[in-house]
Parts: sequence; C-alpha cells; structure tokens
Amino acid sequence: MRRLGTHLVAVLSALAVSVSLSACAFGQPDPSVETTSPSVDATASTTAAATGSVAIFVPSDGLTLSQSTPTNKWAALSKDIQQAVNAQNAAASVKSTASGDLAAQSQAVQDYVVNALNGKDAGKTDPASTTLIVAPVSNPDAITRQYGDYVRRDVTWSEQTTGETDAAKTRRTAGERLVAALKLAKESGMHVVLVSNQLQGFTPDLFVAFGTAHEIGRIQAAQLVSKLELDRTSADNPKYIEVLLPYAGKLKDGTEADPTFASEAFAGIWEVLGSYFRDGRAVSPSRYLGASSSVDSWRSLAFDPSATDGVKNELTGRLGMKNSSKHQRIDGILAMNDYVASQVVTTLTDLGYTGSAADINPEISISDIVGSFAGKVDLQRGGVPDPRVAPTNDPTASPSANSGITLPFAGSSSTDVEDDTDWPIVTGYGAYVDTIPQIVNGKQWMTALGNRKDTATTLAKAVAALNAGKDAAAEVEGVSAQNYGGEATDNAAQVPTIAKDQLPVAASNLKAMLIDPGYITPADAGL
Repeated sequence: MRRLGTHLVAVLSALAVSVSLSACAFGQPDPSVETTSPSVDATASTTAAATGSVAIFVPSDGLTLSQSTPTNKWAALSKDIQQAVNAQNAAASVKSTASGDLAAQSQAVQDYVVNALNGKDAGKTDPASTTLIVAPVSNPDAITRQYGDYVRRDVTWSEQTTGETDAAKTRRTAGERLVAALKLAKESGMHVVLVSNQLQGFTPDLFVAFGTAHEIGRIQAAQLVSKLELDRTSADNPKYIEVLLPYAGKLKDGTEADPTFASEAFAGIWEVLGSYFRDGRAVSPSRYLGASSSVDSWRSLAFDPSATDGVKNELTGRLGMKNSSKHQRIDGILAMNDYVASQVVTTLTDLGYTGSAADINPEISISDIVGSFAGKVDLQRGGVPDPRVAPTNDPTASPSANSGITLPFAGSSSTDVEDDTDWPIVTGYGAYVDTIPQIVNGKQWMTALGNRKDTATTLAKAVAALNAGKDAAAEVEGVSAQNYGGEATDNAAQVPTIAKDQLPVAASNLKAMLIDPGYITPADAGL
C-alpha cells in the first residue's frame, strides 16, 4: 500500500507539471474557491479524525443566456449537502471548493488528497473516515446550461496525442490528474462519491445521479399526454403539438456543437409521444413530426434559441403566422426548458393567443391557487370535455383519406382554418425563479427539476455510513446498486447509486414541491 501510494503521488506530481505547462499555453485555469461549513469550529476541525471529514468539490455556478436562473445551481447543492452532513454529525469537518474549470478542480482535489495523506491538514484526517464528494467540471455549452447545473455530461477526453490542440491537451491532462488523485484517495482508504457527471477511467464508491437529457424530454412528454388526455382522444380529432428542441448547431468558434444532448432529449420525448403521432392522435401544425417520423427525426425540430428572436421566429413560423394573422390551433408546446418556455409565452401573447392552461380545467381559479399557499392542500384539477373534440368509437383509429381532417395551416388555405386563439399547454424544465409566476397564472403549465433537497439528505446518510465503514447500499434507504459507466467512460460496473425521480411542478402542487421544501419562497412565486 505504501509503495502504491508513493507511486501515485509521483504520478500526481508529474501530472501537475504537465497541467501547469498546458495551462500556460492555453491560459491560466480559473481559481478554486474554498469554503468551510459555518457550523464547524476549530475544535471540530482538530477532532476530524474522530468525527469524520467531508470534502466537497463542485463546479462554479454557470450562467444562462439571460439573467433567468434555474433553481438548481451548484452553490445551492453544496450548501444543502453541508447542512445535511452536519445534521447527521454536527462535529463533522466539511469543506467545499468551487472551481471554474477541470484544471483548477483537479489541482484542488490533488492538493487536498496529498496534504491529507502527508498530515499537512489541520484536522489530522483519518482516511477511513474521509469522503470526497466530487462533481467533475464538464463546462457545458450555453444552451445546455439552460437546464440547470446538474444535467449529466460525462467528462471524457481523447487519449490520442498526435495533433492534439492546446485545449484538448489541457482537458486530457486535467482529467488524468483528477483520476490519479481520486484513485490515490481510494487506495489510501478514503471514499469517493461522484455527482451528476461520470469520469473517464474511474469508478467511485457511490454515484449521485440527477437529470439526463432523456429524462428531461420524457417527463415533459408524459405531462403533455396526461394533461391533454391523449389516451382518450381520437385520430379524427387529434391534438396539435409542437416540440421545440434547442440546439446551436455551430459553436462560436465555428465547430460543430455536440448533438448528444439534443438527440437523447428527443429520444425521451419520442419514447412517449411516438405512438400518438404514428396513429394520428397527435399531429404537428408545422408537419415537422408525423406518422413517418422516428427517433432520428430530431434534427428537423432543432433550432438555435440564442439567435436574435430565435424562439419567436421559430414558433411564429411553425404556426404559419409569419405572413398571416389567422390563429392556428395549438394544444401543446413542449419547450424543453424554462428559458424557451418564457419566450414561448411572450410570443403567444404577442400573436394574440388568449387564456391560460387553467382554462382547460376552468373550475380551478387563481384565488384557489393563492389559497393553497395559505395552508390548504395542493389542488387537484379534474378534466373537462374538449369542445373541439367529437367522440369516436375507436379512439386509436387513424383518419381515412376522406375524413376531412386538415392540419391547421400546412397545405391548406387560410379560409380552411377556423381562427383559434385558445392558449396551449406549455412545458419547460429548470424551475426558473423568475418564471414561477407564469406557472401560477397558468401561462406555463409545468416545469420540473432534480430532487436536490432529498438527494442531499440521502447523500449525507450515505456519507455517514461510508465514514463509519458500513455498506451504504445496505444501510441507507434510497441507495441501490445500478449500472455505471460504459464504453465512453471505459469503466462499466455496478455501483451504489442515489437516483431520485424528477419533480414535475404545476400550479396545483407548487406549494408541496417547491415552497414547503425550501426551494423558493411565496414571494418568488409572486404571491
């Protein structure tokens, strides 16, 4: 063990030189900022060996395209974890470090591990009662950041050094240094938890999973199916649905944007909605989706929301209103995230659509919603008949050639279409604080977010079990062995995992989902 540790320390030293040189060539890495749990005093620090130590390493909070901010940010998760750990063990030593890039993070992790093993830390860390919680820095693009900080983006790199760019070299050497530091930590007896992003060539003791692109797409599609009651509709009177799929196509440097997120998000959407489009119960006014569409049809839906009036131009075109004032029927718009959803709401308002999602179930009023925040139970909305839908004996039958079904504008004249200004169901993701009021007023039907609070609580219990030398999967409810890794990360295995379900949020359950757990305040909701 001593020889292995000495060897790994030597490897870390070599990697440190390599990363420093590459950073000089490409620009200095962003510094890491360290904080200590305010509940830990000097006495607690000097008794870390007896009480346990937790070191948290997260990315610095990212920014979205506007000042709109998703509820789930790294700083919020770090704070929740610290509070949950100290609730389990008030004397535990908890440190948190935020880093702007992978190079800075790998340096911070290496320094912590080496100093702890060399006895240079003030708390005289006992490796067996020490856990590192690491969310590897992935530096997602601006569009991916619109979904919040926890969306999974595995950290990988090419091991091919021939023709390697400075940026690729910096990423590779930083990744290798982080892996070497975490392996040294594990070999010395420390426990390692990875959060959100998996890491090439490394298998942790515990993995914390938040949202994936597939889950984000799927939960919104499922909410549309439920709210629009697609299982009860017919192909003779279909629901009109548009899917807006943000994707930049090209990055600022002219290179091709990674299509993985967009394609996986649509795979989750199509898993739910595909059957409805195939049998005609759902149709797309733009005809971008139809009976012949497949999981590979995602590119036809992709657009760049960062372009000037990107959302406005895309939606206006899909509704056939660029050169027409006729309002086309639209029942549902899957907007993917709250940034896009907010732009959809603005565009629909400017185009003259009226009402709100609450009109679909009109027995619930805004006063009822306000009352729910005063202590009443969360609201349950009952369905009412769609006056535009005629009954059919076979709800799954596809329209015949002479059924008279006409898409709202594609291939038809404006005189064929009734002017329909009814407000559609609009879905999003991220629980942006500044868009919560439009959920309360029904302009946006739903949003969703990762279950940060419960995840932090379960993680704290798992860390306590690990630091006590126990099996977290056996000791802690909510921890179970699941598949981890794969070809991309080169480390397939079964790993104890915390994976809470996504939280869907609508006006009817906003109090229970967001206010009671402390994600937002009533003032944030505009109440």
